[in-house]
Amino acid sequence: IAISADGDRILLGSASAFGDSAGMASTGGWYQAVRTLTGWQTTSLTPGGAELPGYSAPVAYSTDMLRTLWTVWPAETWGTKEVRPMIRQDDGLGGSTWLPAAPPMPVGPTVSSVHDRVTVAATASDLSAVVFGVVGDRATVSDGSTDTRTPSQPSVHRIERRADGSFEVVQLAKRVDGTTIAPNCRARVGGGNATTTSRGAVDSSLSRIVFGIQGAGACALAADSRVWVWIRNQGVVDVSASACTDLAACGPAKVTNFEGGSGDVRRVFFSTAQKLTDGNAAAGTDAAITELYEYDFDRLGQRLVPVTPGVNPSGTSGSGVNRVARVSPDGSRAYFVANGRALAGPNGRGQSPTPGGRNLYVYHRPDGVAQGTITFVTTLASSDSAIWGQDSVRTVETGGDDGRYLYFVSRARLTADEAPTDAMADIFRYDAVTEQLQRVWRPEPDYNGTNRTAAATFYIESTVPDQGRAELQRSKVISPDGERIFFETAQSLDPADVNDKIDGYLWDGRDGSVTLISGGRGPNDVTTVAITPDGRSLAFASSTQLVPQHTSRIPAAYVSRIGGGFALPPLPEPPCNGDACQGPLAPPSPPSPPTGSLTFNGGGNVAPAPAPTEPGDDTGGKLQVSTVKAVRGTKAEVRVRAPGKGRVRVSGSGLSRTSKTVRKAGNYRVPVKLSKRARRTLQRKHRVRVRATVRFAPQSGKPEVRRVSVTFTLKAKNRSSVTRAKVGR
Repeated sequence: IAISADGDRILLGSASAFGDSAGMASTGGWYQAVRTLTGWQTTSLTPGGAELPGYSAPVAYSTDMLRTLWTVWPAETWGTKEVRPMIRQDDGLGGSTWLPAAPPMPVGPTVSSVHDRVTVAATASDLSAVVFGVVGDRATVSDGSTDTRTPSQPSVHRIERRADGSFEVVQLAKRVDGTTIAPNCRARVGGGNATTTSRGAVDSSLSRIVFGIQGAGACALAADSRVWVWIRNQGVVDVSASACTDLAACGPAKVTNFEGGSGDVRRVFFSTAQKLTDGNAAAGTDAAITELYEYDFDRLGQRLVPVTPGVNPSGTSGSGVNRVARVSPDGSRAYFVANGRALAGPNGRGQSPTPGGRNLYVYHRPDGVAQGTITFVTTLASSDSAIWGQDSVRTVETGGDDGRYLYFVSRARLTADEAPTDAMADIFRYDAVTEQLQRVWRPEPDYNGTNRTAAATFYIESTVPDQGRAELQRSKVISPDGERIFFETAQSLDPADVNDKIDGYLWDGRDGSVTLISGGRGPNDVTTVAITPDGRSLAFASSTQLVPQHTSRIPAAYVSRIGGGFALPPLPEPPCNGDACQGPLAPPSPPSPPTGSLTFNGGGNVAPAPAPTEPGDDTGGKLQVSTVKAVRGTKAEVRVRAPGKGRVRVSGSGLSRTSKTVRKAGNYRVPVKLSKRARRTLQRKHRVRVRATVRFAPQSGKPEVRRVSVTFTLKAKNRSSVTRAKVGR
């Protein structure tokens, strides 16, 4: 599942057909659901039948989700096995067109070879440009240069569709003179090292792209194992080139590995055992003793900045940088793991780096600052290799544009609220400003120690690392401000979670609250999730029946939305039983009325009735909410005047959600009560103020919303609370 920035569109795949995708039951398909005023409307995206007999899943989508990128075999080229990258363009009104995303590409004699020969390496945010990894025959390069790479090794081509329908094709891995870099080796977006991340390798318009050379033997020579950045209209820059004034004194070239970069690729991080600056001490002779460097395109003067200070003056111990875990979107912070000499003193919690241990550090250098600082975060367990290992299983992510927060999964006991017997993996959040380290979990004894049964985790990426596609397939599970994270666990953290499957929870770092999202009753795990940039909408898949319409008992797509949602359908009338099925007795026939002329007494003309503001509306067409009088207990009644038939729902943080179906215009009372957590807070603080949202969804027309401030006060011990409500807009 993927969700658009505004939360009004989701992209999802299904193993079986539904909706308007008749004839695709054997293959399933991909769909787009659009939020309308009355509910979600789902349409099929996957082509089928005679239109396009072969297809793959969409490999990328635009930010607004109106465009999706596919690699397909059109009917007229099926016999020649020619693949055509295509873009499906939606008009937002239910119609769509298919546009070529690149020139046709031959894929060889077998259909199954297409994914080995044409790979999407990166895309622009609006899909206006795509970088392909291409094996075999390649499109003609627009600038007249020749791509001489061996046909069995992939090249990287940036292809952009011009306004006239033609294509601009650029070979990225070429030198200034136009010759192909390392023509017998594999070119790769995101650098040449096999475990590198693609995060920070491309900007949103594909105007800056990091690439490198990958391979063994002759393809692993230091002269070619560099970190290059292709810049549109400027060419290729080797950001890992030595900046030493005396190249001989700095020693020979060594292999460099791309480690990540900022979202606009103006700050690039890489590791190497080579000495690259005069001020940095020589790195160790052992290639495993690596140092971390930063290249800043916007820095005045020397753009190459040493992050770790190299070998200490009295010995040969280097920093031993294992891997950069994550770089913040703005590039000001880089979290990395190193097992060499200590790079910082004690942290804010009084802990120091462990000699030879997997020590997690954060490097911080704001824009305009000449030199950065390194702070020790914590020492990780040897089993935490997912933090610095392969990209396809990364369990580490930053929160906030400046990377103030870092979420990561570790088996080490890092916080005081972990029981001594707790050996399960946990999610932790580090705050680089306060140096506070928190565990994403409920700290109560019922969920810790011997009572604990399952680990917690979250999944950032699921990718094929061959061409650095991690950015395309990345699921967003952390709110942009870093305050909330959606995580998964098979441990029941809520009384409503009664299954033994993986369920989804939302943790809020502002108050440490944990909220069950997926229902906790379904027979299947919940592992698919995406969150909007504002953190107000969460898309996930669950087999639990969370709304009455979900009756299939198989996974369905849901969107949990703050301040949103739709009115539930009216509940069916209960079935009759016994004599109640006979209906009421018919009343006796009334006596015949007397003759009108005997009883008539004229009173003048009848005054006309005032015209209603809307048909069938006797409340002025508006939802009205009255002030609630003081009541005893943790329960209250909200009095509303509904303008017609529909459903009234009352919800809010600290309240148990409730709703009431109204069958005609009039006055109604809707009960509300504090949630279990809010009641505990009331007992502790003696005063709780919540804000309730009263929403009226008419049978037809636009919903109305009113808000009510509610204060619960505990006057004395063993006495009930008093509720008062103040109506607000």
